[in-house]
Amino acid sequence: MKPSSVSRLEVKDLFGHYSYRLPEEEPQGDIARLMILYGDNGSGKTTILRALFHLLAHESEAGHKSVIAKIPFRSFEVTLSDGTVVTAIRKDESITGSFELQITPPRKPGSKAILTVGDDGTLRGDDSLPRVLDHLKSLGLSLFMLSDGRQLRGLSSSNEELDSYRIQAWAERRRREEYMHESGPPSPVRWYGGEVLEEEGARSSVTHSIKRFEVWIRRQAMTGSSKGQRDSDSVYVDVMRRIVNLDASSKSDASPSFDELNARVARLEVRAKDYSQYGLVPRFRAKEFKALLADAPMPTRHIAHEILNPYVEGLEARLEALGRVQRIIDNVVNSINSFLSGKKVKFDVRTGLKVLLPNSKRLSPKHLSSGERQILILLCNCAVAPERSVFIVDEPELSLNVKWQRVMTKALLACTEHSEVQFILATHSFEILARHKDCVVPLKVAD
Repeated sequence: MKPSSVSRLEVKDLFGHYSYRLPEEEPQGDIARLMILYGDNGSGKTTILRALFHLLAHESEAGHKSVIAKIPFRSFEVTLSDGTVVTAIRKDESITGSFELQITPPRKPGSKAILTVGDDGTLRGDDSLPRVLDHLKSLGLSLFMLSDGRQLRGLSSSNEELDSYRIQAWAERRRREEYMHESGPPSPVRWYGGEVLEEEGARSSVTHSIKRFEVWIRRQAMTGSSKGQRDSDSVYVDVMRRIVNLDASSKSDASPSFDELNARVARLEVRAKDYSQYGLVPRFRAKEFKALLADAPMPTRHIAHEILNPYVEGLEARLEALGRVQRIIDNVVNSINSFLSGKKVKFDVRTGLKVLLPNSKRLSPKHLSSGERQILILLCNCAVAPERSVFIVDEPELSLNVKWQRVMTKALLACTEHSEVQFILATHSFEILARHKDCVVPLKVAD
């Protein structure tokens, strides 16, 4: 069993002063879905989130472990839901610089590596580091972090969902970010592992997030449509067989199967609307089918049943295959629209996600307010996050009014109800804290 969430954080001598065990006691709420860190300003919430993201990141030569080297602590320990413990620990008296990276799974051999900061300030790992990073990757956790600067970074354990949408990170940007590199100087151009959604700041982030959502939905829709189409083709093979094998003696003036077919067409009329509004299936011409069935003479009803039934079975199979992606689209669109005022979003598989004004004119997402952009960034990305993802959000209340703060976490949970996604937040918002008090983890200094 692979881990799906973070269950405990423990840090000793953060900034040389604070030691925490989070949570200190067994929480009442489901922190595997939502963990909320709360503490005074300066208590280290943001630093803990940064350390968590960079410690669990498996990517090589991207500066993750160099960030760990800069964060002042004696030890930082992360316990995952399967009991695996990932630790960064310093063996000497210093609280920055060189450290040992350890991974200790339950009932299995662990792995460790020594990372040393040289005289030139460069962090280098020993020969065991590649094996330790592979061990981290094998845990199967995907990581996302939205910083207080509203820039989203993402790292997938498989990169399957992210490969179609990588953002190139140039060496100059990496220098501006002042990342040290784990082995040698930076190359002229490199890829960040996963997505670094910060190409043009927050305005570009929302565009990239929407594009990623659209690409992922189209992939899922194609997969579902193919499944439904295969099923449809297979049942249509039966059409000729059924007609050829028709027995005149099977005619019935009141066929139960014919009545059931009418009922299935009526149910499909309602159900297909939920799919066709997003372009997942063509409009189902239910009224025409029902009129033809109603007008069918009694002697030919059994023939109508044998011809139409395979089509209905095929459509039912297609809707079943597309059910999950339809629910995801529905949750995201409805959740986003619950925040917006004076505008709304619409989604179609062919044309993507659009922001519309009351006069139906399209509005560029870059022209949304900072709060609106943040909502779209969060919901579009978390909805398509891979299974076993951890979403780390620092101060989610930034740019959000009190009303939005009250419902934001509810929207995040709704958009990820289909998958194993954990949210780890750090907040001062009373609205968020009061509505999820069972999931609040206070930063209390350990004895």
